[in-house]
Amino acid sequence: MREAAQKVEQLILRFINKPVTTKCKQELTRLVAGRVGGITVDSEFLKLITKIVGKDVMDIFKQDYQSDYIDLQRELEMKKRTRRKKIASKVLLKVPVSLSTVFKEQNGIDIKEKVSKSEFSDKVSWITDKIRAMQS
Repeated sequence: MREAAQKVEQLILRFINKPVTTKCKQELTRLVAGRVGGITVDSEFLKLITKIVGKDVMDIFKQDYQSDYIDLQRELEMKKRTRRKKIASKVLLKVPVSLSTVFKEQNGIDIKEKVSKSEFSDKVSWITDKIRAMQS
């Protein structure tokens, strides 16, 4: 985080002391857009998961399986980093089994079954500990 702050500070100093170059604009755009874009992806992904499993299940998962929740966020971050370089029509993301377990305990059905009957069935499939999502 400190490195990013230093880079932004250096870019601001360049803006103040020199005419703005195309390279400087690109660097600033990359820094700012990358951070906002990443946060947006995380937020939208977690909203999708919450829509699928339900707010109550997601709350239990976050509370009782904090390390698994953090693992889910890390997995998403790693997927974002590796996908920046290539574009694919499908995304396969590992999800902690504990989320499926909590879902089944709360709802009495497998999450795979719920997803296959949901509004997301044509774009998302849940396979044990993985979510496969098709890009729209």
